Amino acid sequence: MMRGWAGLALLVVACGGTPGKEPRSPARVDSSIRAPAKSEKAVACDAEPEALERVDAPDAVSEAFRAIGGVVESVQVEAEEDVLARARGAVRLKAGDVLTDALLRADVERLWALGDVEDVVVETAGAPPAVTFRVLSAPVVRASFGEGDGFSTEIAAALGLGVDDRLRQGALSEGLEKVRERWFAEGYRQATVSVTGVRLPDSRVDVCVHVDRGPQLLVGTVTITGNQAVPTEELRALITAKHGEPLSDAELE
Repeated sequence: MMRGWAGLALLVVACGGTPGKEPRSPARVDSSIRAPAKSEKAVACDAEPEALERVDAPDAVSEAFRAIGGVVESVQVEAEEDVLARARGAVRLKAGDVLTDALLRADVERLWALGDVEDVVVETAGAPPAVTFRVLSAPVVRASFGEGDGFSTEIAAALGLGVDDRLRQGALSEGLEKVRERWFAEGYRQATVSVTGVRLPDSRVDVCVHVDRGPQLLVGTVTITGNQAVPTEELRALITAKHGEPLSDAELE
Protein backbone atom coordinates (compact mmCIF):
# COMPACT_ATOMS: atom_id res chain seq x y z
CA MET A 1 0.00 0.00 0.00
CA MET A 2 1.32 3.40 -0.91
CA ARG A 3 -0.16 6.35 0.88
CA GLY A 4 0.27 9.88 -0.38
CA TRP A 5 -1.03 12.71 1.69
CA ALA A 6 0.15 15.97 3.13
CA GLY A 7 -1.60 16.45 6.48
CA LEU A 8 -4.42 18.92 6.86
CA ALA A 9 -3.19 21.61 9.21
CA LEU A 10 -5.73 24.39 9.40
CA LEU A 11 -4.51 26.95 11.88
CA VAL A 12 -3.49 29.69 9.48
CA VAL A 13 -2.61 33.20 10.65
CA ALA A 14 -3.09 35.82 7.98
CA CYS A 15 -0.71 38.58 9.06
CA GLY A 16 1.20 37.95 7.04
CA GLY A 17 -11.00 10.81 12.85
CA THR A 18 -8.90 8.71 11.38
CA PRO A 19 -9.91 8.17 7.72
CA GLY A 20 -12.11 5.25 6.80
CA LYS A 21 -10.37 2.26 5.33
CA GLU A 22 -12.81 2.35 2.45
CA PRO A 23 -14.19 5.50 0.76
CA ARG A 24 -17.65 6.23 2.02
CA SER A 25 -20.68 7.50 0.14
CA PRO A 26 -20.82 11.31 -0.18
CA ALA A 27 -21.70 13.08 3.05
CA ARG A 28 -24.94 15.01 2.73
CA VAL A 29 -26.46 17.55 5.08
CA ASP A 30 -30.13 16.92 5.80
CA SER A 31 -32.04 20.18 5.54
CA SER A 32 -34.25 18.98 8.39
CA ILE A 33 -31.35 18.96 10.86
CA ARG A 34 -31.95 21.42 13.68
CA ALA A 35 -29.92 24.62 13.77
CA PRO A 36 -26.56 24.10 15.50
CA ALA A 37 -26.81 24.80 19.21
CA LYS A 38 -24.62 27.36 20.92
CA SER A 39 -22.73 24.50 22.55
CA GLU A 40 -21.72 23.23 19.10
CA LYS A 41 -20.33 26.65 18.24
CA ALA A 42 -18.40 26.70 21.50
CA VAL A 43 -16.93 23.28 20.75
CA ALA A 44 -15.79 24.36 17.28
CA CYS A 45 -14.49 27.77 18.33
CA ASP A 46 -12.69 26.57 21.46
CA ALA A 47 -11.08 23.56 19.79
CA GLU A 48 -7.35 23.12 19.49
CA PRO A 49 -6.06 23.58 15.92
CA GLU A 50 -4.99 19.93 15.82
CA ALA A 51 -8.63 18.84 16.12
CA LEU A 52 -9.05 19.36 12.38
CA GLU A 53 -5.96 17.39 11.46
CA ARG A 54 -6.10 13.79 10.32
CA VAL A 55 -4.47 11.13 12.44
CA ASP A 56 -2.97 8.12 10.66
CA ALA A 57 -1.26 4.97 11.82
CA PRO A 58 2.24 4.43 10.40
CA ASP A 59 2.20 3.05 6.87
CA ALA A 60 2.71 -0.67 6.36
CA VAL A 61 5.28 -2.02 3.89
CA SER A 62 4.22 -0.73 0.49
CA GLU A 63 2.57 -3.54 -1.44
CA ALA A 64 2.31 -1.28 -4.48
CA PHE A 65 6.08 -0.99 -4.84
CA ARG A 66 6.54 -4.75 -4.56
CA ALA A 67 4.76 -5.01 -7.90
CA ILE A 68 7.05 -2.53 -9.69
CA GLY A 69 8.19 -3.97 -13.01
CA GLY A 70 5.12 -6.13 -13.54
CA VAL A 71 2.68 -5.66 -16.41
CA VAL A 72 -0.56 -4.12 -15.14
CA GLU A 73 -3.56 -6.42 -15.46
CA SER A 74 -6.25 -3.89 -14.51
CA VAL A 75 -6.72 -0.44 -12.98
CA GLN A 76 -9.59 0.61 -10.71
CA VAL A 77 -10.37 3.94 -9.08
CA GLU A 78 -12.56 4.08 -5.97
CA ALA A 79 -13.83 7.44 -4.76
CA GLU A 80 -16.92 9.21 -3.53
CA GLU A 81 -19.49 10.00 -6.20
CA ASP A 82 -18.85 13.73 -6.39
CA VAL A 83 -15.17 13.23 -7.30
CA LEU A 84 -15.22 9.82 -8.98
CA ALA A 85 -15.39 11.02 -12.59
CA ARG A 86 -12.58 13.53 -12.08
CA ALA A 87 -10.48 10.99 -10.19
CA ARG A 88 -10.82 8.48 -13.02
CA GLY A 89 -9.80 11.17 -15.49
CA ALA A 90 -6.69 11.96 -13.45
CA VAL A 91 -5.36 8.39 -13.54
CA ARG A 92 -3.30 7.67 -16.66
CA LEU A 93 -2.07 4.20 -15.72
CA LYS A 94 -3.80 1.51 -17.79
CA ALA A 95 -3.84 -2.23 -18.32
CA GLY A 96 -0.80 -3.39 -20.28
CA ASP A 97 1.54 -0.72 -18.89
CA VAL A 98 4.72 -1.77 -17.14
CA LEU A 99 4.25 -0.62 -13.55
CA THR A 100 6.89 1.92 -12.55
CA ASP A 101 7.48 4.20 -9.58
CA ALA A 102 7.24 7.23 -11.87
CA LEU A 103 3.82 6.23 -13.25
CA LEU A 104 2.41 5.62 -9.78
CA ARG A 105 3.70 8.88 -8.35
CA ALA A 106 2.50 10.89 -11.36
CA ASP A 107 -1.05 9.56 -10.94
CA VAL A 108 -1.00 10.23 -7.19
CA GLU A 109 0.12 13.82 -7.84
CA ARG A 110 -2.67 14.33 -10.38
CA LEU A 111 -5.21 13.02 -7.89
CA TRP A 112 -3.94 15.43 -5.22
CA ALA A 113 -4.17 18.27 -7.74
CA LEU A 114 -7.95 17.82 -7.84
CA GLY A 115 -7.95 19.95 -4.68
CA ASP A 116 -10.71 18.34 -2.63
CA VAL A 117 -8.81 15.12 -1.93
CA GLU A 118 -7.59 14.32 1.57
CA ASP A 119 -5.91 10.97 1.03
CA VAL A 120 -4.79 8.73 -1.84
CA VAL A 121 -3.93 5.08 -1.30
CA VAL A 122 -2.55 2.79 -4.02
CA GLU A 123 -2.89 -0.96 -3.64
CA THR A 124 -1.83 -3.86 -5.85
CA ALA A 125 -2.93 -7.47 -5.77
CA GLY A 126 -1.90 -10.58 -7.64
CA ALA A 127 0.55 -11.21 -10.42
CA PRO A 128 0.30 -9.67 -12.91
CA PRO A 129 -0.75 -6.81 -10.62
CA ALA A 130 -4.25 -5.38 -10.43
CA VAL A 131 -3.88 -1.75 -9.28
CA THR A 132 -6.48 0.09 -7.19
CA PHE A 133 -6.41 3.82 -6.40
CA ARG A 134 -8.52 4.62 -3.32
CA VAL A 135 -9.35 8.31 -3.03
CA LEU A 136 -10.68 9.84 0.18
CA SER A 137 -12.40 13.19 -0.30
CA ALA A 138 -11.91 16.12 2.05
CA PRO A 139 -14.61 16.37 4.74
CA VAL A 140 -17.82 18.34 4.24
CA VAL A 141 -18.59 21.44 6.33
CA ARG A 142 -21.73 20.83 8.40
CA ALA A 143 -21.74 24.17 10.22
CA SER A 144 -19.65 27.31 9.87
CA PHE A 145 -19.31 29.73 12.80
CA GLY A 146 -17.43 32.97 13.28
CA GLU A 147 -15.97 35.04 16.08
CA GLY A 148 -14.45 38.48 16.26
CA ASP A 149 -14.68 41.89 14.68
CA GLY A 150 -15.03 41.75 10.92
CA PHE A 151 -16.47 38.24 10.57
CA SER A 152 -19.28 37.76 8.06
CA THR A 153 -20.84 34.93 6.10
CA GLU A 154 -19.12 36.40 3.04
CA ILE A 155 -15.76 35.83 4.75
CA ALA A 156 -16.65 32.18 5.37
CA ALA A 157 -17.70 31.76 1.74
CA ALA A 158 -14.48 33.38 0.51
CA LEU A 159 -12.52 30.85 2.57
CA GLY A 160 -14.45 27.92 1.10
CA LEU A 161 -16.08 27.24 4.46
CA GLY A 162 -19.74 27.53 3.55
CA VAL A 163 -22.16 24.81 4.65
CA ASP A 164 -21.82 21.73 2.39
CA ASP A 165 -18.45 22.92 1.03
CA ARG A 166 -15.55 20.50 1.12
CA LEU A 167 -12.80 21.57 3.50
CA ARG A 168 -10.00 22.16 0.99
CA GLN A 169 -6.65 23.18 2.41
CA GLY A 170 -5.43 24.85 -0.79
CA ALA A 171 -8.58 26.91 -1.24
CA LEU A 172 -8.49 27.89 2.43
CA SER A 173 -4.91 29.16 2.20
CA GLU A 174 -5.71 31.15 -0.95
CA GLY A 175 -8.84 32.58 0.63
CA LEU A 176 -6.97 33.68 3.76
CA GLU A 177 -4.40 35.46 1.61
CA LYS A 178 -7.15 37.33 -0.28
CA VAL A 179 -8.82 38.38 2.97
CA ARG A 180 -5.47 39.58 4.32
CA GLU A 181 -4.75 41.60 1.17
CA ARG A 182 -8.19 43.22 1.25
CA TRP A 183 -7.91 44.25 4.88
CA PHE A 184 -4.37 45.52 4.43
CA ALA A 185 -5.61 47.66 1.55
CA GLU A 186 -8.29 49.07 3.88
CA GLY A 187 -5.68 49.99 6.48
CA TYR A 188 -6.01 47.03 8.87
CA ARG A 189 -2.30 46.29 9.05
CA GLN A 190 -2.54 43.99 12.08
CA ALA A 191 -5.47 41.87 10.88
CA THR A 192 -5.37 38.16 11.75
CA VAL A 193 -7.53 35.22 10.70
CA SER A 194 -7.40 31.63 11.93
CA VAL A 195 -9.57 28.54 11.59
CA THR A 196 -10.38 25.89 14.19
CA GLY A 197 -13.02 23.19 14.37
CA VAL A 198 -13.84 19.58 15.06
CA ARG A 199 -14.26 16.48 12.94
CA LEU A 200 -17.59 14.67 13.13
CA PRO A 201 -18.78 11.24 11.98
CA ASP A 202 -19.54 10.66 8.30
CA SER A 203 -16.72 12.85 6.98
CA ARG A 204 -18.17 16.12 8.29
CA VAL A 205 -16.66 19.02 10.20
CA ASP A 206 -17.83 22.03 12.19
CA VAL A 207 -15.51 24.99 11.63
CA CYS A 208 -15.00 28.35 13.31
CA VAL A 209 -13.35 31.38 11.70
CA HIS A 210 -11.61 33.67 14.21
CA VAL A 211 -11.24 37.23 12.97
CA ASP A 212 -9.42 40.18 14.52
CA ARG A 213 -9.01 43.15 12.22
CA GLY A 214 -7.29 45.30 14.80
CA PRO A 215 -6.98 49.10 14.49
CA GLN A 216 -7.33 50.82 11.14
CA LEU A 217 -4.25 52.79 10.11
CA LEU A 218 -5.22 55.91 8.14
CA VAL A 219 -3.30 58.94 6.94
CA GLY A 220 -3.53 61.84 9.35
CA THR A 221 -1.40 64.98 9.26
CA VAL A 222 1.59 64.72 6.93
CA THR A 223 4.67 66.48 8.31
CA ILE A 224 7.87 66.71 6.27
CA THR A 225 11.16 67.52 8.00
CA GLY A 226 14.83 67.24 7.15
CA ASN A 227 16.85 68.34 4.13
CA GLN A 228 15.39 71.50 2.63
CA ALA A 229 17.14 71.05 -0.74
CA VAL A 230 13.97 69.53 -2.20
CA PRO A 231 10.92 71.80 -1.96
CA THR A 232 8.30 70.56 0.49
CA GLU A 233 5.55 70.72 -2.13
CA GLU A 234 7.52 68.40 -4.41
CA LEU A 235 7.78 65.87 -1.63
CA ARG A 236 4.09 66.20 -0.82
CA ALA A 237 3.28 65.46 -4.46
CA LEU A 238 5.01 62.08 -4.10
CA ILE A 239 2.60 61.04 -1.34
CA THR A 240 -0.49 59.72 -3.13
CA ALA A 241 -2.54 58.84 -0.03
CA LYS A 242 -4.92 61.56 1.08
CA HIS A 243 -6.01 62.49 4.57
CA GLY A 244 -8.26 59.78 6.00
CA GLU A 245 -7.13 57.13 3.49
CA PRO A 246 -5.13 53.98 4.28
CA LEU A 247 -1.41 53.93 3.55
CA SER A 248 -0.29 51.66 0.72
CA ASP A 249 2.54 49.15 1.00
CA ALA A 250 4.66 51.31 -1.31
CA GLU A 251 4.27 54.37 0.90
CA LEU A 252 5.10 52.41 4.04
CA GLU A 253 8.31 51.20 2.41
